[in-house]
Amino acid sequence: MEFRISAELKNIIGQDLIVNDQVAIFELVKNSYDAHATRVDIIFAENKITIKDNGKGMSLDDLKNKWLFVAYSAKKDKQEDEELKSDDRYKDYRNKIDLKRGFAGAKGIGRFSADKIGENLKLITKNVKASNAHQLNVNWKDFENDSQKEFIKIGVKHTPLPSSDYQDLSHGVILEISNLKSKWDDDKIETLKKSLSKLINPLEINPQSNNFQIYITTQNSNVSEPISNDLVDILTLKTTKLEITINKKIIKSELTDRGILIYSIEEDNNCQHLKDTSIILLYLNTKAKVNFTRLMNVKAVHFGNIMLYNNGFRVYPYGEPNDDSLGIDRRHQQGHSRYLSTRNLIGSINVNEYSDEFKEKTSRDSGLIETNGYNELYDVFWSKSLKRLEKYVVSVQWSLDEIIRNEDGNSDNFSILDNTISQSKIIEIITNLVSRDKVKIKNFDANLVNLFNQQKPSEIIVSKLSKIAY
Repeated sequence: MEFRISAELKNIIGQDLIVNDQVAIFELVKNSYDAHATRVDIIFAENKITIKDNGKGMSLDDLKNKWLFVAYSAKKDKQEDEELKSDDRYKDYRNKIDLKRGFAGAKGIGRFSADKIGENLKLITKNVKASNAHQLNVNWKDFENDSQKEFIKIGVKHTPLPSSDYQDLSHGVILEISNLKSKWDDDKIETLKKSLSKLINPLEINPQSNNFQIYITTQNSNVSEPISNDLVDILTLKTTKLEITINKKIIKSELTDRGILIYSIEEDNNCQHLKDTSIILLYLNTKAKVNFTRLMNVKAVHFGNIMLYNNGFRVYPYGEPNDDSLGIDRRHQQGHSRYLSTRNLIGSINVNEYSDEFKEKTSRDSGLIETNGYNELYDVFWSKSLKRLEKYVVSVQWSLDEIIRNEDGNSDNFSILDNTISQSKIIEIITNLVSRDKVKIKNFDANLVNLFNQQKPSEIIVSKLSKIAY
């Protein structure tokens, strides 16, 4: 006996998994990236959205055996770029393949994102190796008329296009999605722009992703505007920052406070699955929040908090406003005076492992699958980054803020290194790292020691400094 497949499958792996229009467009953009496109245009017209890229495009064989093969992923099957690797005529594409170690999507369901947006899809594609183009017309309603009808018996119209058609398309894909299922007003498009600006990790050093541009054209403007990524500006704000980089052997951490180095440390990497990952965490005090709002024209609480990027692309819902996937706010409720909340944090977790240990759940806004690799990432985030940043902020910064308030002073006139109480607390933090966490101190601000040239330190401070020096 054999399984039969109902036409209802289209809804199960399409509309039910792609939860909203924004996520649907993200999936289509990621497909363009995987096709080695350097540019994607999203064009809004009356009752139609067109998504056009300059990627490698699809051949007739690709349409039949990949795009129309439901749930099959040539990316996951490691067959996606084989034809380009073996042909000397496509050296540029081979170079792009070499630069990119993985794919943004690999489940074989992203093609159904168009169904979430509109009832009709016209797909025009021209492969980089072909002289002519191909067109598919899909009416998604055909799959909804009768759930008793078998999925594979519902036809999709194919039309070969002569080379004279779409002459401006040398290679790539054009998706024309019409009879839209929801209204795209100015506010919704603006929300999409802001979300797309955070879609690609600005700190990803992969040259392929750095050359990937997204443009949007609206009905009210004939000018295509590139989506700029401002996250890198935010992550360089002069505030309290902890940066962690993980390689195969070492975990490096550097804590700075408004440009002052608090400590730089190294420790052995005992993780099995984290070999190329980084974390940046920023604590936003009141002044930093004001600077953030001036820079971004939006309050930090409305921008989001700690975003997670997997292989250069953002994973939802991590970092969305009011999202608490990492459990930070649940813990904050247990002690407001001891723990930080997402309202005071912003940052990014950047996973570049290209491993099955870090895969998105099929429902595209549900985060990563909880594998052993994910559990390692979660533990490192808490133990190496959040708790260490929190220890510094609560014991040092908040104490200094209280002193400033009691003296009716201006925080601009105070420094953590002008105050023996703050300095003692910093020395205590560094000492505890050495003795408890067995880290190696690589560097710290020399003024932590120089202060005692002017006054005699206590025996306890001398003892702690000796441990650090040792």
